[in-house]
Amino acid sequence: MPATHALEIPELFANVGRFLPLWTVVLCPRRGLEVIRFRPHTLHSCSLVSKVWRSTLIPILWHTYDNVGMEYVPQEVIARYSLHFKKVYVRDHDPGNLHCTNLVELHLSSLSPISPMMSVDAQRQLILANPRLRILHWGCSPATNNTLDPEDFAALKNIEHLGISDWNVSGGALGNTLKGLAGSLTKLSVFKVRGAEDGILSIIPTGVDDNGNTDTVSGESMRDNDTLVLPMIRTIFISRTPPFGPQPADLVRHCPNLRNLSVALGANTDLDRLSKTIRTHCPTLDALYLLEYGSSTNKVDRSSRLIMDTFGSGPGKLATLCLTLIEAGPRLISAILLNASALENLKITYITRVIDMDGVLTLLRGCSQLKVFTLSMQGRPCTDIDIINKVDKLGSKPWGCGGLKKFELHISGDHSRGKSNETTGEAEDDDWVGFDVASLISRTHGWCLHHRKSNYQGVDSSLWNKDYMRRLFKLVNGLERLDHLIVGGMMFSCVHRPVGLVAKAFTDGM
Repeated sequence: MPATHALEIPELFANVGRFLPLWTVVLCPRRGLEVIRFRPHTLHSCSLVSKVWRSTLIPILWHTYDNVGMEYVPQEVIARYSLHFKKVYVRDHDPGNLHCTNLVELHLSSLSPISPMMSVDAQRQLILANPRLRILHWGCSPATNNTLDPEDFAALKNIEHLGISDWNVSGGALGNTLKGLAGSLTKLSVFKVRGAEDGILSIIPTGVDDNGNTDTVSGESMRDNDTLVLPMIRTIFISRTPPFGPQPADLVRHCPNLRNLSVALGANTDLDRLSKTIRTHCPTLDALYLLEYGSSTNKVDRSSRLIMDTFGSGPGKLATLCLTLIEAGPRLISAILLNASALENLKITYITRVIDMDGVLTLLRGCSQLKVFTLSMQGRPCTDIDIINKVDKLGSKPWGCGGLKKFELHISGDHSRGKSNETTGEAEDDDWVGFDVASLISRTHGWCLHHRKSNYQGVDSSLWNKDYMRRLFKLVNGLERLDHLIVGGMMFSCVHRPVGLVAKAFTDGM
């Protein structure tokens, strides 16, 4: 049917939207940062232009509903406009009756056992009313012990991403659920669940009782768990270790086309089974995310062991490797270098204060295909002299990753004005720079600070040591393909100039 109004033509409507001042950039005087703020009066004014404008804008305004921050909106108002919802986030609070039937994304979660959450029956009805869902994250109340019911997912023929949390998945509940979604599911996220013992993906066929006995009609047996194949799944995320999460191998073995695996490694994780399963069943795996759980006193080098056991017998194939480490064992660097010929994205997060900077330098020299490298340290802040020494260590030898495009360094520092320094004595005010001054310093070295693309949430102070900033820019001098430098939440973009001018700016500035 031809459009009857200009706003009904998507291309024209998009052009109109470019000129609507929905957002405004203001300067926060306390820290000198640019902040983007929403201007709701713009939408209100547009909706008063005519009925066509109103009918066009209302679905956009109510496209996404998140009940956090909308607790005081009358439920009758939410119910009236819920027909326009496409994405819904319900967390803890009961939003009342929702009449939406065209959802593509739904998130149901409860973080507190005492919050007035939607009843499980109401949640089920909401899911059944939206068969076109593509993304579903369903978290049960932690205070209950509800068992996952495969029938709740029977109508979801287009589901691509399923996330579950705090459900009881025993008795074949998860296996039967995934079997019904095998034709469309590409990503599976499993958070804290109950009943995650061995055989979590057992398939209990029709006619089998709780003891595994079959009837004479079906003739099937409990051995059918071997027939479960999830060919569409490319990504698996497991955030908890047994007994609060499944053994990763129990899920991985059913996904022959798995590309991305993110798992938590704890004391109860069966590393041998997982390693063997990846080698046998996942020939296309090329991205691995490992998060170590436990105490730093337990010096079990789980990440290194898993990597070496999985990829030690042949050339590495991982293009992406992200590690969050409790303790960096002596085999860590060797394990990572097994994939040096293929590794393009490497991220290492140290939970403890100890960082093997010599090992990090070895990685930068040996991983020639790296395009993105991130080094992060959590825990107690370092002194400024410690941070400078770490930066100097990285620059002590030339790197082998000449194609690096993005370099991130997040080492928390104690940036206190007037802090004494072992080498320079008492720091003067001029030795500290704010974000605006940091931008001026960086511009002279071929870099520009982007306020809007920076994330200052993890920055403890708006002050940075000038010497540290200069050394940091000098560190990346010569990386001709480097486009982005991110340090402490500040994002710098390369100002493309001839290499000779950039090198001269470094020489003159230092």
